Amino acid sequence: MPNSVEERLARVEGRLEELSKRLDDLNHSLSERIGGLGTSLREEIALTNKRIDDLRSEVRLWFVVITIVISLVTLLTRLIP
Repeated sequence: MPNSVEERLARVEGRLEELSKRLDDLNHSLSERIGGLGTSLREEIALTNKRIDDLRSEVRLWFVVITIVISLVTLLTRLIP
């Protein structure tokens, strides 16, 4: 027996509600993943910035050490003919 228009409409409404819920779930899941990715990215950026700062400090230290060594060598070559 053919379904009535009301029955068809009720089925369509039920499917629409089901699809709407699935879309909401997907949206929520995607939002959580994007949020987690943002957090992870911020942590990686902070770690990279720390590594860069550490490298700068090390370069400055070596610059000072090399400058002192050059100064001492220059001084010694002038003092000792």
